[in-house]
Amino acid sequence: MDDTQIRKCLNLFINFIIFIKFLFLINVGIYLFIKYFTKSHHYQSTSMYIIERVRFIFTICLALLLIFIFSPHNNHTIYITPNMTFLFYAVGFLLITTANWSLFFNQPAWLKDASMLAQ
Repeated sequence: MDDTQIRKCLNLFINFIIFIKFLFLINVGIYLFIKYFTKSHHYQSTSMYIIERVRFIFTICLALLLIFIFSPHNNHTIYITPNMTFLFYAVGFLLITTANWSLFFNQPAWLKDASMLAQ
């Protein structure tokens, strides 16, 4: 493949990833609406099923993109576009904000041991 074909494929793939993320956000909105306004457990479970599958597709697609861009065998970083930059920024921001911070900050065992050593 030549350079322009690779760029077109990457652009199409990134647009697909962004579409998948919007699909995820729409499904989360539908899930929250069903959860708080209709109380239908059948639709809640169906919506959660869709959310989990869309999240899996997003994760796999993003992993494939990262493997391609940062492959140690080829220098594909020249293909990083403004769309990719935005995608990497948005995903990084989402990963930080959705992390389970309580696992780290609720007095982990290693911190208790370290504080005992300081006494």
